Amino acid sequence: MNQIPYYFVITFILSIGVQDTQAQSIDGYIGLNLNRFFDTSKDDRPYNRSVYNSNPNLTFGISFNDIYIFRDPIDFSINFERYGGEVSGRTGGLGGGTSIKATTYKNVVSLIILPLKFRLGSFFEFKYGLNLGMLLSESVEGTRTTSAGNSPTSQSLQKDQVPFNSKLNFGLIGQVKYLIPISEKITILPFYQYYFGLSKEFRNFPKNTKSMRHCLGFMVRNNL
Repeated sequence: MNQIPYYFVITFILSIGVQDTQAQSIDGYIGLNLNRFFDTSKDDRPYNRSVYNSNPNLTFGISFNDIYIFRDPIDFSINFERYGGEVSGRTGGLGGGTSIKATTYKNVVSLIILPLKFRLGSFFEFKYGLNLGMLLSESVEGTRTTSAGNSPTSQSLQKDQVPFNSKLNFGLIGQVKYLIPISEKITILPFYQYYFGLSKEFRNFPKNTKSMRHCLGFMVRNNL
């Protein structure tokens, strides 16, 4: 979490840099995300099953609404979040295989593109689109164990020369917001956000692991 204040600085600088854009409003937001890793492995053997555990973490960012790049307005967000947890998985058979048990957390910056949106009445806002993420930093603690017969060998994951987490990821994202007007310029928006990952979360892990994340928080909208 030590690098999170730097992300606030980056967001602040970006918000100044887009004052001349054609956005109709700008949202600043913060929330708590709950990550859940999952995989679709068809290997049902008990010794090859994967196990995942996660804790809530921080999400925050800034959104630029109703930018007319083409004929229809599109919303964009610059999103920062930290997520991760405990992961363990194995591949191989009874005669031997490779297993990894680790605790990893990652700090990610994402570009969220929301071309699909509609309102329900005067207060509910729904948006759907794509999330394109890039790894900023990671922390990894754990071991990789390789076994062949009765001769297992273990190695710390910290000794790997390549990142444990994937550098890039992408997925689908949806948002539901409730508008609470405060003044002509300012609106408060409690929101729920759901991300469904379509890409691998880890580079060196026995399973094809993906992520789904729930996020609850609130936004402050400035109508320009």
